[in-house]
Amino acid sequence: MGKLRDRLSFSRQIAPIHRRFCNKLDAMTETLRLATFNLENLDDVPGPSPPLAERIEVLRPQLVRTGADILFLQEVNGQPAKAPRTLAALDDLLADTPFAAFERAVTESPHGGPMDKQNLVIV
Repeated sequence: MGKLRDRLSFSRQIAPIHRRFCNKLDAMTETLRLATFNLENLDDVPGPSPPLAERIEVLRPQLVRTGADILFLQEVNGQPAKAPRTLAALDDLLADTPFAAFERAVTESPHGGPMDKQNLVIV
C-alpha cells in the first residue's frame, strides 16, 4: 500500500509540471531549428592569431544568423580559474545574443567543470 501511495503522491507532484510542459509545447511553432558549429579551439589565451576579439566579430553574427533554437558547439576550450575551469571565451562570444540566456550542457572533467580543451557544448 505504501508504494501505491508514493506513486500517487509522485503523480500529483508531476501533473502540474506536465501540464506546463504541454502548454509550452502547444505554444511552440512547428519548426525546431538545430545548428552545429565547430569553433576550432575557441579560447582566450594570449598569442593565437587571430585574437579572440577578432574571432568574435566574425563568429557572433554567424551564430545569430542561424536562428537556432538549439546550438551544438564543438571545440570550446575551458579557461583556467581557481576551480573549476570556466568557459569565459564562450561567454564573451555569446554575450549580447539571444543565446546568452539559454541553458547549457557541457562536457565535464572528472574533477568537475569543463575540460581543458575541446569541450562539446549544447546551448
